This record gives sequence, C-alpha cells and structure tokens, in this order.
Amino acid sequence: MLYLIFYKRTDILRNTLTMLNLDQLIISKFLNKEQHHYILEKGSRLEKSLNESFDIDNQSVTHQIYKYYNQSHRHYHNLSHIYNLFKLNDCLSTDYREIVEVAIWFHDVIYQPFYKNNEARSRDFFIKILSKNTSHQFKRNEIEWVEGAIMSTFGHYPRSKNDGIELFLDMDLSILASNWKTYQRYTEGVRKEYWIYPNALYKKGRIKVLKHFLERESIFYTPIFKEKEGLARANLRREIKLLE
Repeated sequence: MLYLIFYKRTDILRNTLTMLNLDQLIISKFLNKEQHHYILEKGSRLEKSLNESFDIDNQSVTHQIYKYYNQSHRHYHNLSHIYNLFKLNDCLSTDYREIVEVAIWFHDVIYQPFYKNNEARSRDFFIKILSKNTSHQFKRNEIEWVEGAIMSTFGHYPRSKNDGIELFLDMDLSILASNWKTYQRYTEGVRKEYWIYPNALYKKGRIKVLKHFLERESIFYTPIFKEKEGLARANLRREIKLLE
C-alpha cells in the first residue's frame, strides 16, 4: 500500500530534516536562477508522467501551472511555496516521490482568498488535466491519493487513514515551525494576499484560524514533524499576541 513507504526509514527522515533546517524555507515572489532551474526540472518530470506535449490553448501543463503560481496576488502561495515542498519531499527516501510531487504541483494551483473552495477547484483542475492527457502514466490508486492529498489541505485534516497524506499535510504546514524571522515573512505574505480585507476584519479572521490550530491536540501528525510542534505553537501564540 502506498502509505507504507513513508515510514520505512524514519532515522533517515530525522537526519535529513535536521540537515535541511526549516529556517532555510524561502518566502519570495521570485526565485533565483538556481531555484528556477530546480522547478523546471520538476516540471519536466511532471510532463513526462503526463505523456503530454501541449494542452489548453497550445500551452504545456507546466506553463499553465507556472502562470497560476505566478499570479500577482500570490505573496506566499506561489512558486517559492512549492519549491519548499519539493525540497522537503526530496529529503524523504521513498519509492513514490514522484506521485507526491504531483500533489505538490496541484494542491494550490487554484488560489483566490475570496474563494471558499480552492481545494476542490485545484482537484478539479488536476482531473481536467488528466482527462486531456489520457495516455498519462498514473495508476488509479495514485490518482486517488493525489485527490485525497489535495482535498485534505482543506482544514488540514487527512481525508483518509493514510500516513502519506499526514506527512504531506505536515510538509504543507512546515512554515509554522520556522524561525521567527521567516515566520514573519510568511505572515506578511498571507496578509498581502488578503489585502482586500480591512485590518479589523482580517485580524479577527486570522486569529480564528490560528486558534483553530492551537486547539488541536497536535498541529502536526507525523513523529518527525511533531519534534517541531513546540516552535510552531510558540510562533502562533506570538502572532496572536501581535494581532490582538
């Protein structure tokens, strides 16, 4: 089963996550040359899995995805975010790294702060792409896993008892356990994305979201990320204090 592969080498996960250091997560509207090349390599692998050359309006799938993640309103949920997830995923020694990369590509492809169903829209975009590239290499269980991973980012609760999805969710929230300077850049990016809302309304909504995570028994699901739980909770409490 797919989920079994995520915990085969917990010792390696712990060492590689320590070496990566969550303080190295980047928050930026633009990638440097090396980071951009890295993303392009991931895009080439996606196109190979899809067996596609061109899709809607004679544009490759990756070109469409780049356009979405480069939208002007994105200050956190952009290419730097998926770059961070790719880097984390590269640390995980599994035989199914590529299918996790697919979930990374599509999980935030549709993102508008005023939408209530970004996750469902992103999943639908993924299914739409598959329907236009019927010679893709994905198995049915892999497609279902990606769909489940995308939909689980709504509220960050796994939609199935699957350790792999839990790890995917932890990677998606890894920014919460970064150092305070990096965490601040993250909060500034999120605030810019919600620019349409006045301060009073934004603060109220943001505090509600932060308290939601603090009220959970654990923010993170997997043992490797639970080691970062204390720092994440400290960051959330500090942000709430600044917002109040």
